[in-house]
Amino acid sequence: MRPSVAKVENTRAPSSFTPEQAAEVIREATELSLQNTRGSDAHLAYDDVLTMAKELGLDQAALDQALQVRERKEAEQKRLAAEDRAQRDRTQLRLGRFLNHVGSYATVVGGLALLNLVTGGRWWVKDVAFWWGFGLAMHGFGTLRRVLRDTARR
Repeated sequence: MRPSVAKVENTRAPSSFTPEQAAEVIREATELSLQNTRGSDAHLAYDDVLTMAKELGLDQAALDQALQVRERKEAEQKRLAAEDRAQRDRTQLRLGRFLNHVGSYATVVGGLALLNLVTGGRWWVKDVAFWWGFGLAMHGFGTLRRVLRDTARR
């Protein structure tokens, strides 16, 4: 004996449904029924789903085919999520390497500037700062280009 779902009074059901509407109504009714009979933590076994499908006039082959489609969709979603995580990891690695380069540049050029200031003479540190800065800028543009390209792919 099944516990009954609370009956809603004064509702007028449409005379016809699209397949999408019918599927949504059945899904909602199933969720409500499961909450009332099994609580909020309800899970159905394959046999339960098969019994429900048969009550709706569906055969086991259609149910099995639907389950295979669902498994393929879930596998594709997992694959896409893994690709997305890997792409985010690559982006973080690229940005981290660039920031390490910026830190090295600032530390070394700052130290060389102090050395040049203390020793006096020609201001040679500007040549190191310029050429290394040029390389740093190229590294920054390359990193930005790759990050924007990877972001556009998502």
